[in-house]
Amino acid sequence: MPDNLHVDEEDFNQNQRILAEKTYDLAENTLLAVRSLQEFASKQFQNNLAQIRWKAWNDYQEHLDSVTNLLSNSPDGIPEREQPRLAKDVVSLGRAIVQLRRAFGHEAVEEEVGEIGALLGKMFEIADQKNLSKHDRRKEFKFFAEETAPEIRNLMDKLEEKISPMMELKTVLEESAVPLVQGQYSPVGPLKHLFGDH
Repeated sequence: MPDNLHVDEEDFNQNQRILAEKTYDLAENTLLAVRSLQEFASKQFQNNLAQIRWKAWNDYQEHLDSVTNLLSNSPDGIPEREQPRLAKDVVSLGRAIVQLRRAFGHEAVEEEVGEIGALLGKMFEIADQKNLSKHDRRKEFKFFAEETAPEIRNLMDKLEEKISPMMELKTVLEESAVPLVQGQYSPVGPLKHLFGDH
């Protein structure tokens, strides 16, 4: 009987060791899965933010183009029939600026956006000068527009270079998630649907 008891104790200890190892493996795999899911969620959030930023940037460019095109095609002043459209475009540009600041942060965009706004303001001022003769206003407007267009383009290029890194998409699948994707043990169930089948 004592030998039998000794064998049972050895079996029990062996089973305890195996159970402890499996518990450790389970905990390790659970931690790996949780980290992978956190990383996945973080990158998903960053990608969603990048999409919002792309939209804000594209909207700003579109509305800025709309206003500058209307202004540059109005050397004799803004025709009365175009004033409602211009007012609408200016309001839309203002909203786009607000969205741009929200998406990228005030400090990231303010310098260039402020300078572009000042240049547009000067173009409005020239287009609206009633005390100049038509010839003089046209001459001043043409000169200012020729000087301003490349300056606005340079400011836009500078701004795009500054904010482009904030619009990069992150890859969702990382090396830490590969074992889970390849079908190895996953303590929280199959994660393939989150990462795609491989």
